[in-house]
Amino acid sequence: MADIEVFDHQQDTPQGDWNNSEVPVSSNEKLHGAELVTAEIEAMPLGEVTASMVDCAKVAIEKNLGRIDLPPELAIMAGVRIDDCGVFTGDSPSVETKVYGIEHQFEVQIVRERVGRVGTFNTNNGITTYVDHVGRYSVAPSSTVLMEALSEAGYKQESGYVYCSNGDMPADASRIKQLVVAGEVARSIEVLSRLEKVLGINKSNDVADLIKRCDDVNTPEGRRVNEETKMRQQQLQRYRLAMQRDMMQREGALPPQAEGTPVDHNDIDQ
Repeated sequence: MADIEVFDHQQDTPQGDWNNSEVPVSSNEKLHGAELVTAEIEAMPLGEVTASMVDCAKVAIEKNLGRIDLPPELAIMAGVRIDDCGVFTGDSPSVETKVYGIEHQFEVQIVRERVGRVGTFNTNNGITTYVDHVGRYSVAPSSTVLMEALSEAGYKQESGYVYCSNGDMPADASRIKQLVVAGEVARSIEVLSRLEKVLGINKSNDVADLIKRCDDVNTPEGRRVNEETKMRQQQLQRYRLAMQRDMMQREGALPPQAEGTPVDHNDIDQ
């Protein structure tokens, strides 16, 4: 199979995904509750505002949720949004993956629970899923810096499925790389506080350089990110091809696939 293009996580990721609070707020302006949700929703085009979002905002006001505030150099640790693109797992359609949500089916699967999850998070296998003040689902590495930011913003840990912690990934190629890079950075971020406490060394200014190294395949970090990203993006492509074949079979455009027969991806127009 030909190599999959590896996206540049800063140029190709949709605006707002690096920090899930999309309203610019100065570091000394900590909005909470009604001020936070009002500022965000007022800044959105009317067509982007949904009834579910308004219901979520009401809960956020009741909980007096704050903005998830991370230092600019650590904004990557906020992770990526997934409710607008969904997640995938494996290489072919299955009952399990359809339950978790594929691409835009994600909204259908979780619309009933979205309001009840506002202001909550849960962790599993080094990944955190959290739901913000207008009901957006995001996934991120379970770093200390994110846990502290969630706690300060009023988020509480509750039981619930943690997306992208059991093999599933965002169903968006650019966000796959963004999450992989965040995981790579998280491994180094965790030693920052120990360095400062034990040796008095502050290397927080090196984070930007580390992120650049993740884009350079000539560095160990860059090679790890490139290999993991390509593997995941290839899985996503295979999954989409399998979904396309499944749809074409249902519509009669392709003969039914015999059980146990491997899928020939070459017979689908790419």
